[in-house]
Amino acid sequence: MNLHENIHRIKTVMGILTEEQNEKEVYPSTSKAYHLTPDIYIDGIKKNGLTPKSESKLSSHPERIYLYLNPESSYKKLASDLWNSSKHKENIKNYYVLEIDLNQIPRHTFYQDPESLLGYIGIYTKQGIPSSAIHVVKTIPVQDLPSSSVLDDEPEDEEFGKVMQSFGDDSDDTNKWDEIIKR
Repeated sequence: MNLHENIHRIKTVMGILTEEQNEKEVYPSTSKAYHLTPDIYIDGIKKNGLTPKSESKLSSHPERIYLYLNPESSYKKLASDLWNSSKHKENIKNYYVLEIDLNQIPRHTFYQDPESLLGYIGIYTKQGIPSSAIHVVKTIPVQDLPSSSVLDDEPEDEEFGKVMQSFGDDSDDTNKWDEIIKR
């Protein structure tokens, strides 16, 4: 994260900027995005699609649907973080990786998730996503989840490590975002 983004984040926390004033609209350069959900919600998603929720997951935010753009890099670690923060652990047996066809929702507005990292390139929308644009691509049993946090570990595969090295110095995250998302 660069200095400008850190200053915006501090101003938001201090109440000088509202979260909406700090939002950065982005235009994904890919036609697919991904979402993780526990099995307790999958039937409702298949029936009604994804709807913005304000329920606290990893941190509190207004009603949003969080998506990520790099499908293989850290989904198990992210699922682990979601599971560890869940109020419904005893009821969750699996997490599902949902693929969202962005071509089916062309009028959606997306914003950069200020909490995302290179291992998890996150975006969000405030608009619902119909079930017709959603496809289950992977099931992750909770017993297969790592016990560590997304922030704690090195990338989980060699290919992702190479991508990380190709970005070089972490001093300017903006250039890294620009490679993945058009602003």
